[in-house]
Order: sequence, then structure tokens, then C-alpha cells
Amino acid sequence: MSTQGLHVEIDPSAGFCFGVAAAVGKAEATLKETGNLHCVGQLLHNTHEIRRLEVMGLRTISHEKLPEMTGYSVLFRAHGEPPGSYEMSRLSGARLVDATCPVVKKLQERVKKSHERGETIIIYGKPGHPEVAGIVGQINGDAIVADRPETLSPEVLPEKLTLYSQTTMPVEGLRNLARWLEKYGKEVKLHNTVCRRVTDRVKEVEQFARTKDVILFVGGKNSSNSRYLFNICRQVNPRTQFIEDPGEVQSKWFRSGDRVGVTGGTSTPVWLLEETAGAVPG
Repeated sequence: MSTQGLHVEIDPSAGFCFGVAAAVGKAEATLKETGNLHCVGQLLHNTHEIRRLEVMGLRTISHEKLPEMTGYSVLFRAHGEPPGSYEMSRLSGARLVDATCPVVKKLQERVKKSHERGETIIIYGKPGHPEVAGIVGQINGDAIVADRPETLSPEVLPEKLTLYSQTTMPVEGLRNLARWLEKYGKEVKLHNTVCRRVTDRVKEVEQFARTKDVILFVGGKNSSNSRYLFNICRQVNPRTQFIEDPGEVQSKWFRSGDRVGVTGGTSTPVWLLEETAGAVPG
């Protein structure tokens, strides 16, 4: 596609990851059937996609509202939930639509088994993140959560540790944390539980950014995945711009004949990338 000498291409590998796509699909199917659906927490970190689903009848609720959902359909998003949420849903009599990502569910099961073996567990992840809350909830909070080594005190940690990762964290950060612990003499049983799709997406975004003069990265400002992938793009292509909305595209970003690439995070819908490509001056 050419506009005023600009050649615009949408990243063919961009769009929802499997877990988000499945969650959105379940939400759409339920909304078409019932006309209403209550999601516990924000379904995904993209305001445009949330608005689209809200028009169909989606509502976002807090965990505190679960006991009031008698007779309603309730969605558990791809991030996963702790056992207490399932119990509250059951007691309320809500119709549960469980959209927990299979990769997250497998991680929860692995952490539970490690805990049953009496292992000291460290989760490499963002404290307070909903996925992390769901993971540590499997073992009654009996885990250490850290997103960087400086938050840990090696002198109070046992000699043997089991290390897992939130599925959306950078794999190099997980390895760095393991090396840091080993530097202090710890024996680390490392489980690389970063989602393979997240790892692959890093390589794809990096390669795509190298082939373009300008990158328009579309994502939610509150999406850690989008921010992480945006920084990957900017490292290899300084002319990378982060936007949430096609209306933010500015003509001053482009030069005659530029090859413009449009890409996004794993919670950015393809339709929004297409609208962004259409907003490039022409």
C-alpha cells in the first residue's frame, strides 16, 4: 500500500496471542447467547477492544462483586484466578465462563506440585499482577515474588530454590535472576515458564522493525507486554512511535518514500492495526 510515496505494511505476525484470542472468542460467544457478561477484572489491556465488547454487553467487575452475580454469566480472563475466586463463583450461583490461558493453567499446576514437594518457590513476575495473584493463590501465597534481584535478600533465602516465571516476562530477565541467585551460592531449579509465543514475538518484532524506516507500535499504555515489545522495536529502530489510537498518528513522523511498519502487542487486535495503517497520511 502506498500513500504519498509512503509504503505501509502491517506486521503479519501481529495480533492477539492464543490465550487472549480464546478469551475474546469466549466473551463474544457468551454475549451473543445471553446479551450480558461480567468479566472479573479488565479482559485485556486494550481500551478499544474493551469498548467494542462493552457495546455487545460486556461489563467489568471487581472480585468483591462476585458474590452478587447470582444468575449472571461471569468470565475469568486469560490471566487466571486463585481457587478462592472459583469458590466465590460457585457459592454465588453464577454461570462461570473460564477463559484461563492453558499455558497459565499449566504453570499453576506445576507450582502446586513444587509446593507439595516442600520447595521454596520464587516467582519472577510483577507483584500484584493478576496472573501472579492467580499463581500464588494456588499455594495460599506461600511464594516469593520478585521482578528484579534488588528486591530480594539473599542472606535470608534457603540454599535451594525453585524459580518460575510469570508467562509474559522477558526470558532474559528470568535467566539474569537465576544467575544472580547462583552468585550468592544458591542452588536454583530453574523452570522457564515464559510463554513461547511471547519469546517468539520478541524475535518477530525485532526482525520486522529492522526492515522499516518508521514503526507505529499500537498498544495499551497499561500493557506491560506492549511496553516491553515497543522498547525492543525502539532499540533496533529509533523512529518507533508508541500510540494507543489511530488518531495519534502525526504526519511529521514520516519522510517521502518511507517504509512504514505497523505492529503491536499481544493484546492489540488486528482491526486496530488496520485502522492505524489507514490513518497514515495519504
